[in-house]
Amino acid sequence: SLWNDCTQTQLASVAELVNIKAEGHISKRIYDRISQWADHILPCDHIMPLDYYNTKKLIRDLGLPVENIDACRNGYMLYLKDRIDLDYCKFCGEAWYNPAREQNSNRKKTPYVILGYLPLTPRLQSEACNVKLGLCMDGFAPHGQYCRTYSYWPIILISYNLLPEMCMSSEYIFLMIAIPDPSNPKRLIDVYIESLIEELQNLWHVGVLTHDNTKNETFTMCVALMWTVNDLHAYGMVSRWSKASVMGCPVYMEDAHAFYLQNGRNAYYFDCHR
Repeated sequence: SLWNDCTQTQLASVAELVNIKAEGHISKRIYDRISQWADHILPCDHIMPLDYYNTKKLIRDLGLPVENIDACRNGYMLYLKDRIDLDYCKFCGEAWYNPAREQNSNRKKTPYVILGYLPLTPRLQSEACNVKLGLCMDGFAPHGQYCRTYSYWPIILISYNLLPEMCMSSEYIFLMIAIPDPSNPKRLIDVYIESLIEELQNLWHVGVLTHDNTKNETFTMCVALMWTVNDLHAYGMVSRWSKASVMGCPVYMEDAHAFYLQNGRNAYYFDCHR
């Protein structure tokens, strides 16, 4: 309990405060001030954290495991596997960390971009059968029309093992990656989903040992990515398909009989109807 004879637990109180912070978009500074004010009015033997830093330490183990991956500031590659020890991007030559902040050689390097990846396998091991998934992605402007240059690209997986009315509910979808970008990531979005593609391939070809509680036995669970759900714009980005060319339609390709305008660079599709 928070203090002697209190019916509220520390964990429940902290979880509620963190939820209020998220819903109200409260900054860390304001959260710290609220915590310090609460310290003055609560009994002396209370055990509430006094700032946001200690609050995060308390609830750190309750959340989903997150892999923080350093990324090229221009989005050309992730520092994984044989690239993890590189200091500069193999494609653009930019450093992944801010050299201006590294005045002290003993100081930890500060990356420009960190990609948070939520592993899929631990979240699927509660299933008692093989899993069928759909991959969804699309971008939106979190700040509305007043900040059109900033976009946010969530990468989401949907389980089709559930009933139709459940599979699209927010409680049952898997957020894998959220890509914040000052501008549209365009064709480089496939770089950010490298870890996801590798994990999906491993779950399809190898699988993962999973315990079935209903039968009290262990089996190898495999995962199949059935399809992707996105508009043509996102489809072109993730598949590296050029939508601006005369073969911009991935279905008809050259049979669409498109051509370039004589005085421009735009591809024109004559007499093409939906």
